[in-house]
Amino acid sequence: MVVTTQTTRWLMVLSVLLVATGGFTACSGDDDSSPPGTNGTAGSDAGLLLDGSTSDAADGQADGDVDAGSTECSSYALAVEVPPYDNSNAEHFLIETVEDWSHINDADKRIFYVAPHEDYGTVTITASGTTDHPRFVALQNDTDLHPAQLLVAQQASVRLIFDGVSNWTVHRLSAIGYSDQYGLRVQPVSDHIVIDRMNFSDFRGAVLVLSGTDDAAPTHDITIQHCRMDPMSPAGIDADAVAVMLSGTPWDDYRRVEDVHILDNEMRNCNDGVMLIRHPELTGGHEVNYPGTVIDCNHIYVDSDVYTDGQGNHDPDGLWAWTENAIDLKGGSDDPAKPIIVSHNVMWGYRHTDTNGGGSGSWGTAFGGHYHVKNIEVFDNVVFDSNRGLSFGDPHGLPYSVENLHAHHNIFHNIGFSTSGGTEYCHYFYWSSNVVYEHNTVVGIEAHSRWFSHDDNEVGLEVSCNAIVDSAVMVGTRAADTTVGDNFFYNTDRQEDGDGTLYPNAADAQLDDLVFTTDRYTNNPRQITLPGVVTTPASPHADWCAP
Repeated sequence: MVVTTQTTRWLMVLSVLLVATGGFTACSGDDDSSPPGTNGTAGSDAGLLLDGSTSDAADGQADGDVDAGSTECSSYALAVEVPPYDNSNAEHFLIETVEDWSHINDADKRIFYVAPHEDYGTVTITASGTTDHPRFVALQNDTDLHPAQLLVAQQASVRLIFDGVSNWTVHRLSAIGYSDQYGLRVQPVSDHIVIDRMNFSDFRGAVLVLSGTDDAAPTHDITIQHCRMDPMSPAGIDADAVAVMLSGTPWDDYRRVEDVHILDNEMRNCNDGVMLIRHPELTGGHEVNYPGTVIDCNHIYVDSDVYTDGQGNHDPDGLWAWTENAIDLKGGSDDPAKPIIVSHNVMWGYRHTDTNGGGSGSWGTAFGGHYHVKNIEVFDNVVFDSNRGLSFGDPHGLPYSVENLHAHHNIFHNIGFSTSGGTEYCHYFYWSSNVVYEHNTVVGIEAHSRWFSHDDNEVGLEVSCNAIVDSAVMVGTRAADTTVGDNFFYNTDRQEDGDGTLYPNAADAQLDDLVFTTDRYTNNPRQITLPGVVTTPASPHADWCAP
């Protein structure tokens, strides 16, 4: 097996530059099924970018742009190639029984091929590879299909623990039935671990990445890509677990996890999709730091399988769910030069948590954060069919809920599913500092909701050059240094006349449909269409306030 490694930091810069050209491409799929809140219309072969331009019909992708409907969306992804198994090569070893795993740490073996097995149990890896001679473990069968497309008997299910090791790649393995455990753990002081094309099902959590401390090297350079996580076990949901969680323990010291990339994964019906965790009670030096984290090109969603009536009873049409958030940030980056990047993700289906069998509780925010999240850039994401969109609050005694957030070129559609009939919010940034919200498209916020809520505790809030279509009015009390201006309001009232230009009709926005394909790693990929959310050259806001 050969892994093509690359320096990814320059790609972070490239990904940011792609914003100017839209940075997100939708593509056609295999059928027209859709979740609630979409119209299920089939799209053309040429996808639409966020900036309204069309991709090349020949390949479904514009030059320089990533394709959120394909399985190779993220420019950060690492290429993994698996050569044929050679039983004459002393470094190759075929694992066919539980007992064969006793050789996984042998010094004279490096590439491990794993035959299908429904449960190999738990295996702890303590041997490291090197940059020149990395170690690999991969499914060995007669197909290169993603394991989520195979029968359970055709997969190799094993729970792996990487215990302070370096330079490993996991390819096409599975972790099925570990309902009270994490399917894969990366222990502290591990680095250069690639988790590629895995299938996780019936798990408490899929991947847990634990931190290094201030007296040891950090856990760093962990890539989790092209995995299917579907679904979390009921025990995991009830335990408030997370599909991909960074950090965890120890709680009593400074912790750092650096350069973790979460790319091109699909997470369905998990309590939380991705969480960067901290405990706000642990102050006075007990900090957490996640510099260089990238969450890019993932599909994270919940559906009617976990909707309830709010009383612990399944209701496919319910306004509650046994889940919390797609992304929940409780920690950020202390290094402005290595911010948290959240880009090109699609998130949908979130409702108010039913704690009767669900997690600890959420208002149904697709993407939220708390506890002084520092230095984060959020761009080219799509959030729809959820109770709340992008919201930060609850500093829990710390100075802010979020500091230094730049949210731009995102799409928000069909937000607001109140369980009480009271007011909901697509966005708020309570107790924040230096939040810039610009060049976003907000469409169809429910009548009882608000597209934006603000308060006088926000420091340096800027809201400008956004397109707001067919949505309820912005509300709240502005701080002295809050600036709102140059926005475009289509059939949407302005809070103040100076907030931007008013257009009487939603149709004046000249928006087009967004089409993308999800469930890409399964045998039943499906196409979803969001009607009227993509800016076109005819849109009055097409130049996004360019001089």
